[in-house]
Amino acid sequence: MPRHAPRAVLSSDTEPAAEHLQIALWRRMSPASRLRSAAAASSGALRLCLAGIRMRQPGAEGSTRFLAFARIRLGADIAAHLYCSPVLRDFEQGTTMDLVDVALLVAGALDRTGLRYVVGGSLASSVSGEPRSTLDVDVMVEMTEEDVPALLANLGEDFHTEPEGFARAIRNRSSVQIFHLSTATKVDLFVMGATPIEPEQMDRRVRVEIPDRRGAQLYVYTAEDILLQKLRWYRLGQEASDRQWRDVLAIIAVQTDALDLAYLRGAASQLGLSDLLERALREAS
Repeated sequence: MPRHAPRAVLSSDTEPAAEHLQIALWRRMSPASRLRSAAAASSGALRLCLAGIRMRQPGAEGSTRFLAFARIRLGADIAAHLYCSPVLRDFEQGTTMDLVDVALLVAGALDRTGLRYVVGGSLASSVSGEPRSTLDVDVMVEMTEEDVPALLANLGEDFHTEPEGFARAIRNRSSVQIFHLSTATKVDLFVMGATPIEPEQMDRRVRVEIPDRRGAQLYVYTAEDILLQKLRWYRLGQEASDRQWRDVLAIIAVQTDALDLAYLRGAASQLGLSDLLERALREAS
């Protein structure tokens, strides 16, 4: 069967013909449109969450509803840590922001600090594959310990940050979590250097213009690089995540012959992911 009519079934409850039509529609969308579609899906899910809170607590004040919302999004322990002091956030205003808005705030702080970054995770896979909802934002950043004070200042009071977490992440080439307080959104900042190909991935990043935010832009992984990231996380998760694997297949199905297979195979070999990549290419062809 031709590459442009993939046989892979992304969802067991969808007929192949219907799925192929859906993939064709995703291909016709611009990268920015796919990103906005994913953000809208996430916002829709959160609005339903809010509706459930209002239904269960009809007479509650805004601050009480916000704390219930934060517990659902972040877990009880993190919510208690972030909102331990009596504080009344603008509950309704905060929850009208979507994940792209939060990502833009983080990107702006990184830009002002002079740090290179690239957005990953499900936001990036939505740019290159299936637009889907997600709960948080993943960003890889190139930084040193000397950059931390300026970055914390540029993030400002809108975000909860812990300086010691940054120092640890930079030393270990791991990640640190920050939290956008008015939306209870978690942002994972991954310090570049966890794998040998990450510097090249940073160099390869692409810019996505956000059409409904004047002059706004985000740097995201290329289709090849977010595919590799998804394969890596799939393996690190003991190959148990159907969601990660579906993201991989959707990227291949949407991108088709636009993927740089030579680059993909070379990078996958460096990461020990060649078997997973070839399996994915077979399933999506």
